[in-house]
Amino acid sequence: MVVSIIGSGAVGAYLGSKLKDDVRIFEEHGKIGEPVQCSGIFTHNISEFVKLDNDFVINKIQGIKLVSPCGNFCEIDLKKENVVVDRAKFDRYLVERAVENGAKLHKGYRFVGLKDGKLRFSNGKVFDFDVVVGCDGPVSNVRESFFGRGAGRFWVGKQARVKMKNEGNVAEVHFDVPGFFSWVIPENEKVVRIAVGAGRNVSVYFDKFLKKLGVKKVLDVQGGVIPRYNSGSRLWDGQRAFLVGDSGGMVKALSGGGVVPGLRGAGILADVLNSRDSGKYGDYERRFRRSVGVGLWYNLKIREFLDKLDEKEYDEMISILDRCEFGGFDRDNISVRDFLGFLKPELMWFGLRKMLGC
Repeated sequence: MVVSIIGSGAVGAYLGSKLKDDVRIFEEHGKIGEPVQCSGIFTHNISEFVKLDNDFVINKIQGIKLVSPCGNFCEIDLKKENVVVDRAKFDRYLVERAVENGAKLHKGYRFVGLKDGKLRFSNGKVFDFDVVVGCDGPVSNVRESFFGRGAGRFWVGKQARVKMKNEGNVAEVHFDVPGFFSWVIPENEKVVRIAVGAGRNVSVYFDKFLKKLGVKKVLDVQGGVIPRYNSGSRLWDGQRAFLVGDSGGMVKALSGGGVVPGLRGAGILADVLNSRDSGKYGDYERRFRRSVGVGLWYNLKIREFLDKLDEKEYDEMISILDRCEFGGFDRDNISVRDFLGFLKPELMWFGLRKMLGC
């Protein structure tokens, strides 16, 4: 069986490293991992897929500082450290594992659609396939071609690397953008990644945030689209096309992170395809919904709750969080138990008051 993976990002490459069949990976860019379109901070759960002693890990985060629009803040110590990676090196590492597994890599191939039942690329090449997997990002041509619909809701992220003295191991989240947030992620004690995510006018909020932080020199600027999870989106077209990662909207609405959910989705799909039983293709979507999808749904509900808060309420919430035990929180595996466990009654009452309009 020939499996064609469109996109050599982390999710597509990881899938290619796990499949047993004839695998072809098509990448539209000439360099793997570029351009960078990711904040590059991962939870400890990334260790499920890669060893963290590789040279792509450039920093480790011990805590997160949450800042309200009014400037009130709290610091949360992480129970398990997060890691900051060089995203280009990280992607190249996974691509190398896929090639070692036998995958054939085609660089400079942008998938544009179907021609006589074959995959057609912008360079004029066409390929036969048995199964095609869309790992080609939020604006997915695989989704357009096989699922017949456009992109769903999304945010736009804009990020800059800048020189700025910092603690070195504490990331910051600023709730100063309607519907999303801004963040500061240290690469080391002298360089940070400053970014903003927004539904619209991202450049306006980005410039405002840089000014607020007193940034004078920008080393480089990156950007990309962040899809919003939709539990009703199809991940299998009912025949031989699948979506994984950002193409399938596998992104935590709370943080905008999609690498770990996407890798987990790729692992599920690899199990299904390695069975070599087309009658089990539907298991992929069902298994994803019942495992990874549950956490993504909770993330979405929290995001919808946060979107209703005004500046004063954000300030109140962060004051409450400062008095809560928050170290056991795992943003990759959110469940009802989290809210019944480590969160204090004061925060639960705050949420109930907001939902009931009190």
